[in-house]
Amino acid sequence: MDRPRGCEGVLRPDRGVSGRRPGHPRRSAPPAPRSTLAQEAGQSFVYFGHLQFWKPDDLETALQQRDILSVLSHQLVNMSKIAWRKHRFVQLSFLLAATGGALVFLAGLST
Repeated sequence: MDRPRGCEGVLRPDRGVSGRRPGHPRRSAPPAPRSTLAQEAGQSFVYFGHLQFWKPDDLETALQQRDILSVLSHQLVNMSKIAWRKHRFVQLSFLLAATGGALVFLAGLST
């Protein structure tokens, strides 16, 4: 597990090795294992994670011979879901930053 600089040797007794409290789920999905990407690469050639397993000549042949519309439409839908979710999180972060700034400003006025 990579830890930020300065945190070497720090172990909190209330948290496990993963740094999370016991019973609390992960907040984000782990990246797909390399073996899964390698297995899916034969059928998919839009996502850059899959493209790394292709040879340029084989990819050219696949793009010419296969029906890329179904692969492309599937990948576009999945990528748009990911992009929309990230977009909403960015909107939320701006809202929270503005709220925090307003609260700091109000705290400064009250002193």
